[in-house]
Amino acid sequence: MRTLLRWGGPILEQALVLGLLTCLVVLPIVAYLHRRRHGTFAGSWRWRAPVVILYLVGIVSFTFLPLPDPHSLVCNGTVNYPRFFAGWSVRHALRETAGSGPLGLFTWYFVQIYLNILLFVPWGVAARWFFRSSLRTAFLSAFAASLLIELTQLTGVWGYFDCRYRTFDVDDMITNTLGAIIGWFLVWAVTTYRRARVGARAPRRALKREEPHAGTGC
Repeated sequence: MRTLLRWGGPILEQALVLGLLTCLVVLPIVAYLHRRRHGTFAGSWRWRAPVVILYLVGIVSFTFLPLPDPHSLVCNGTVNYPRFFAGWSVRHALRETAGSGPLGLFTWYFVQIYLNILLFVPWGVAARWFFRSSLRTAFLSAFAASLLIELTQLTGVWGYFDCRYRTFDVDDMITNTLGAIIGWFLVWAVTTYRRARVGARAPRRALKREEPHAGTGC
C-alpha cells in the first residue's frame, strides 16, 4: 500500500497536469483541422477527439510517469537494465511463481503482462472503430508506438536524463501489439455480428411486405 501511494500520488498529479495541457493545446488544433476539412466540428468527433487524447495521455502516464528529479536520479548500470530478448517477462514470472499453482497467474508478475496487453486494446478498438483502419495498419501503428515508447525509455527520454529510469523490454512491445490486435478483432467481431443480424432481418421484412393482405378475394 505504501508503494502504491508513493508512486500513485506523483503519477496522478503529473498525469492531470499533462492531460489538461494536452487538451488545451491539441483540442483546438483538432477542431480547426476538422472544420477546415468538413466545414464544422460536429458529429461523433466532438467526443471522439477528447477520448483519443485522454487515452494517449494515459499511455504516456503509464509508461513514463512519474518523472524523476534529474538532480536526484542515481545512475546504476544494474538497475533498469534493457531486455533485448523476447520471453524474459514470462520466464521471470514463471520462476517467481513456481509452486504457486494456478494462483500464480494472478500475482503481480503476471498482472504486469496482462496490463501491458490491456493498455493497447483501446488502440486497436480506436483504429477499427474511429479510423476504419485495416488490421495491418493497426498492427504497424501499435508496434511503432510501442517501439517509440521503449526507445524513449532506453535513452532516458532521448538524453534528457543522464541514464534510463525505465526498462526497455521487447516483451512489452509484443504484448502491446497483441493488445491492439485483440482490440481490432473485438470491434470486427461486433460489427460482423451486427451485420449478420441486419442481413437476417432484411429477408423477413421483405417477405412481410410481399404477403397478400388478408380478406382480399373474389
